[in-house]
Amino acid sequence: MTTSDDTASDEAAGDAGSNDTKEVGRRVLVEDLFHGRKQVILVHNGEDYCLRITSNDRLILTK
Repeated sequence: MTTSDDTASDEAAGDAGSNDTKEVGRRVLVEDLFHGRKQVILVHNGEDYCLRITSNDRLILTK
């Protein structure tokens, strides 16, 4: 999903001070992760985690 434009904007954001964005991690839009769905399953170390959007438009991560 990452394009050269995304990389350029990530690098530009990091120029504002230090390389904090590279240390913290990648920034992902929720819309790009969910694609119109209300939940996604994330796999970490072989374990499934459910990330969902609540009716109050908040995010909840459960195992």
